[in-house]
Amino acid sequence: MRTVLVVESDFHVRALIAAVLTRANYRVAVSEDLGGIIAEAALAAPDAILLDADAGGPQFGFDLLVQLRRNTATEDTAIVLMTGMTDADTLARLEGDSATLCLEKPFSRRELLQAVASACGPRVSPGNAPPVHLYSV
Repeated sequence: MRTVLVVESDFHVRALIAAVLTRANYRVAVSEDLGGIIAEAALAAPDAILLDADAGGPQFGFDLLVQLRRNTATEDTAIVLMTGMTDADTLARLEGDSATLCLEKPFSRRELLQAVASACGPRVSPGNAPPVHLYSV
């Protein structure tokens, strides 16, 4: 069974994502402590991390992505960056960041499951990761 760590700042969105993934037979860990996410991710050893780009403020999610990639315990973990920011500057930044996939908010249940299934495939290092894909409604 694949494990997914959900890092989402909104309680209701986090609970909904966890419910959808649990029903789809994923083991789900959720993080409510944004300051301790690096340690939680290392401990959970997830197959994928769903990371809210807006968690903790407009810059924090992106900074957290960089920290996850610099940590030896999570450097090769697939990361699906969830964001509602689809302006040209954000999309250009995503091209340079090391997210495995990007999931555009709002997303459907099907899009969520597609992104997670794709991310939980064979592990790849960020340098060999597929290009960022935007799943939109």
